[in-house]
Amino acid sequence: MPVSSTSIVTAARVVAQTLADETDPGARCLVIGELGLVEALEQAGFEVTQTDHRNVEYVVVGMDRQFTYEKLRAAALAIRNGAKFISSNPDPAYPDGKELIPASGAIQAALEATTGVRARVTGKPELPGFQIAIKLLGSTSAQTGMLGDQLETDILGAKRAGLKAFLILSSLTPCFFPDKALWRPDAVFDSTLDFYRKWVER
Repeated sequence: MPVSSTSIVTAARVVAQTLADETDPGARCLVIGELGLVEALEQAGFEVTQTDHRNVEYVVVGMDRQFTYEKLRAAALAIRNGAKFISSNPDPAYPDGKELIPASGAIQAALEATTGVRARVTGKPELPGFQIAIKLLGSTSAQTGMLGDQLETDILGAKRAGLKAFLILSSLTPCFFPDKALWRPDAVFDSTLDFYRKWVER
């Protein structure tokens, strides 16, 4: 589907906008994450460090394929010193080709274990990302649908936000058993192409 870059709402964009709406520009963030998260926070007016735990107002965690013990140590010290602990995305695993690899939720869990502090999540299944996307679309919850492949984040988040929730089967959710599901989608599809053929073209 042809989509402009300004129409894409990433987890990094959501956390940057959420924090920018609640604090003054220039606040210092210690970031465990990759370039997209760093750039989003810098563009929102935050001072970003990835190594220095001193005088940090927020610890922001995202996907980081260069994660190290030193990053874990710095983030833990900052949180223990009073920094607010923010997670951009709680997904514990990420499909990388044919394999599932640790994702940002795994880093979040490590920090929660060592500090005893629960992260505040801005990404799915929490509301900020859905609210930002609906506003960007100029739509309403009742007019908007969500396609996702995880019940605990995508489908739960869509339901909380009042959206139609469409489950796409994938390596993360290869099958769906309605009688065992805590959160039920409005419809289930084998793929995004299956969704397009059965829902969009109907």
